Amino acid sequence: MTASAESRDSFRTDIEGLRAVAVLLVLFFHAGLPPKGGFVGVDIFFVISGFLTTGILLREFEAKGNVHLFEFYGRRARRLIPAASVVLLLVALLTFKLAPITQRSAFGLDVVAAGAFVVNWRFADRLVDYLAEDIGRSPILHFWSLSVEEQFYFVWPLMIMAAAAVAHRTKRSPRDAMVLFLAPVVVLSFVWSVEFTKASATEAFLVTTTRLWELGIGAFLALLRPHLATCPPRLALPMTCMGAVLIAVSAVAFRGNVHWPGARALCPTIGTGLLISGGEIYRHNAVSRLLSSRPLVWIGGLSYSLYLWHWPAVVIGQDWLALRGPAWGAGLVLASCVPAWLSHRFIERPIRFSRDLTAHPRFALSLGVNLSLACIAGGLLLHWPDGRTTAARSYQTEAMVVTVGDELAAQASSLGAAALGRRPRESSAGIPQKVYTTMTPSPSEAGADLSSGHRARCLADPPFVSPIWCEMGDPNGTYRVVVTGDSKIFQYFDALHEAGKALGWRILSATKAACPFADAKVLTLTDETPFETCREFDAALLEQLRSNPPDVMITSQYANRGLLPGQSTAPVTQVMIDGLVRRWSEVRSWGTKMIVILDNPTPNGVGHVYECLLQHPKNHEKCAFDRATGILNSGALTQRAAAERVPGTRIVDLTDYICPQDRCAPVIGNVLVYRQSSHLTNTYARSLAPVLTAKLAVALHE
Repeated sequence: MTASAESRDSFRTDIEGLRAVAVLLVLFFHAGLPPKGGFVGVDIFFVISGFLTTGILLREFEAKGNVHLFEFYGRRARRLIPAASVVLLLVALLTFKLAPITQRSAFGLDVVAAGAFVVNWRFADRLVDYLAEDIGRSPILHFWSLSVEEQFYFVWPLMIMAAAAVAHRTKRSPRDAMVLFLAPVVVLSFVWSVEFTKASATEAFLVTTTRLWELGIGAFLALLRPHLATCPPRLALPMTCMGAVLIAVSAVAFRGNVHWPGARALCPTIGTGLLISGGEIYRHNAVSRLLSSRPLVWIGGLSYSLYLWHWPAVVIGQDWLALRGPAWGAGLVLASCVPAWLSHRFIERPIRFSRDLTAHPRFALSLGVNLSLACIAGGLLLHWPDGRTTAARSYQTEAMVVTVGDELAAQASSLGAAALGRRPRESSAGIPQKVYTTMTPSPSEAGADLSSGHRARCLADPPFVSPIWCEMGDPNGTYRVVVTGDSKIFQYFDALHEAGKALGWRILSATKAACPFADAKVLTLTDETPFETCREFDAALLEQLRSNPPDVMITSQYANRGLLPGQSTAPVTQVMIDGLVRRWSEVRSWGTKMIVILDNPTPNGVGHVYECLLQHPKNHEKCAFDRATGILNSGALTQRAAAERVPGTRIVDLTDYICPQDRCAPVIGNVLVYRQSSHLTNTYARSLAPVLTAKLAVALHE
């Protein structure tokens, strides 16, 4: 096909219908409806974007002999930025009004990063940053894919210009030179995507470097359009049918917990490539005609606005207004169609097709830059602490805690658990009615009050299957102690370090988030699918321990239920008890002493304790919870039941020092007890170090 023919017939209704398929997959996925692999819609978008963007640039180059950057960036600015800016600014306002106080600052910085088109890197960093584990779903999380595309739009025209310059000097065809430029980028990005997905799937999902190859596939197709136009029309139908099958299989076979993108992403991306190629060869084949149907083309035209508006509606409704469940998810997505249509009708289309902006690309680019700056300013205002957050920060007591190298110690014997004395059940420090005007950490900073082990990334996140070993305690200790389990044992990292130094123990930590040390199949905490990487981690840990058993093993966990063989739902408590018994019995068979630290009571009925304290700073009783129910909801009873069946297993019970009364107080001895949903703040856990040391010493010699 010639350049002029491409220009006359550049609008592909079948690609518009393919956009509709992509956005519907994403909307269904985010609504909690099948198919479970609807996230592959984003991969479809990437291939389409690479194809269309490259086609636009090639047509301009072949018509004018050059790529005019201001015109290209101006088109992108008026096409994408106005509608996105409205969403970002409105989300910033709604976040200020509705979001939890402690999360406004983080969401404000999300808006800043989205306005600067780098939010995907911010989210990638957050997902592996344990300092951010208390932050809920961002209302603009979906902007990560827009950032990837914007970064591609910025770089790819420059690469095309460089390829054109090389083609001119070497007397090559510009398309051939561009293929030579693009090929190594696509290959390297794909290889990196496969390897990085294995190492850290959470980061790999979001970063630009693992996604460039998907955009590159679309770019390759645009470069090959003249060759596709010469293919026999009879190839179109089998190609498009195969493409449709690959996309359908991807949407049905893959689930949200799969490591992505990696090699698996070839399935939807190649499928998209086949659909685009088949439609290019012969546009009137049956599959392309179906994609070109009026309903799909209409949805495809609305796809950008639908994508922009649906996710804020889901987060605001489900997370901030507690409208949970698939029915509400579907309702929220449907409701988002109203602002999406209004945005498309009155913002997106008028600005995109404005004659004045089309005639003056520099002005269009200036408009985009100013709108982006407005979003950055709005995000900074949201990030800036408002009056209530400032008041919350005043909780911080003076010099409550100091950090000197490896040392972190309370400055007075009345802080935290030390305030309870030797008879915690009789102490007034644990009475929930007592109101503390100062505390450490402040409620607004509770989520960041984490151990040094968090900062050193010693807790393996869910995708990891190999133990991460971290050493603490006395490096020359006479006892070799291994600490394992999930985040409930990891919360004592610094306290165990202090205990190890005092007792002369060399302690090695190998823990994994949400993964108990048990021979039981467990569910992930996010989507309740079988937690396969937990079993792989457990097997790898056992293999290392069997060859060199420790003198002592210390464990704890939150998980108190497991799955029956072949089961995918309805976990059973007895399954977890049996799994703990099998695992602990094996450890005892090595001659290793087994010590179990009982899980702490789980707050119930008050949400996040620190959020409650921000809402009720003068009434701490509202943030207290029932001790018996808290124990029932924790893993403590499961641990006790298992320990009774494994001779020689010792229990360390800190419950009286965490919840000394029948109702658990949110603050003890000027120290906030809980962070996140059920974990202890590091400050409070460190205040337990003397008690923990004494109890471990007794357990060792019993």
